[in-house]
Amino acid sequence: VPRELVTTTVELDGVSKQYACPPLPPESADTRQWIPLERPESVSLQTTRRVPLGTLCGARSGDKGGDANVGFWVRDISHYPWLCATLTKHWVREHLPEPFDGEIECYALPNIGALNFLLKGYLGAGVTASVQLDAQAKFLGEQLRDVVVDAP
Repeated sequence: VPRELVTTTVELDGVSKQYACPPLPPESADTRQWIPLERPESVSLQTTRRVPLGTLCGARSGDKGGDANVGFWVRDISHYPWLCATLTKHWVREHLPEPFDGEIECYALPNIGALNFLLKGYLGAGVTASVQLDAQAKFLGEQLRDVVVDAP
């Protein structure tokens, strides 16, 4: 259904009001697109401590066919530059529970202080063909949150 044909009706205290679908922003301003990550030049960590990654961020992971996604978000937005500088494709590859030499893509979601990593082919032919213990990559984010890092 074309979005121009959709209306929203809101009823409150017996009064109905209809609203047309708002127009989309211009293509260049489309905030729904993921942004390829540009790493900060450097991040100053004057005071650091060794803690599990999960002390500073949450994670969510799962499968998309044979690919795995794992996303991380900081609890304090001031830690986002640190997250971008620390969690690289190399870091993820080094800390995966199983060896993986496939392609890893990283996307930044700066408005929510998050990074998403797409591990292409990590799950082989997918959950129904996998003999991996975590065939849907549901625990992958938690495993990576346990890695001890130098944190602000």
